[in-house]
Amino acid sequence: MQGVTRAAGLGLAALLVGFSPARASGNFLCEIDDQALKFSVESTFSHGLGEVFTDFRGHLSVALKDAPEDFTSIEIGAEQLSHHWFAGPDLKLHIYKERIADAPHGYVELIVETRQSKDDETSYSGAYKLTVFDVGKSSTTEGRTLKAEGNVSCSVG
Repeated sequence: MQGVTRAAGLGLAALLVGFSPARASGNFLCEIDDQALKFSVESTFSHGLGEVFTDFRGHLSVALKDAPEDFTSIEIGAEQLSHHWFAGPDLKLHIYKERIADAPHGYVELIVETRQSKDDETSYSGAYKLTVFDVGKSSTTEGRTLKAEGNVSCSVG
C-alpha cells in the first residue's frame, strides 16, 4: 500500500507542476555589429507592470573615425541605462555614459528602438541612433559631435 501512496503523491506533484503560474522572469539579448558600432547587452527582466530589468550589463565599442579613445570601449551597466521601455511589442533602451571628474565634457548616447517580429515572438528588430559628443581637444567651445545609425536585433526568452 505504501508504494501506491508514494506513486499517487508523485502523480499529484507532477500534476501541480503543470498548473504552476507563468514564468516570473525572462531575459533578453540585443546586438549591433556594423562598421560604426559593436554593441551587446543582456538583462533579466520581470514579467508584469514595468518589466523591471535586473543584472543589466553589456559592452559598447565605438568604431567611428575621430571617436575619443575613452569612448571606443565602454562597459555598460544599470547606471548607464537612463531609460527603458519594454511593453507590448516594443523594446527600447536609452543608454547614456558621460565623462566624469576633471576631464573635458563628453558623452556617448545610444538609443535602441525595436519591435517584436510578427512571425516570432522571441525576435525583435529595429534601429539604433548613436551620438558621441566631445569637447576634448576641440578648438571651439561647441565641441564635436559624431553620429551613426543602423540596425539592431534582440532576442527575448
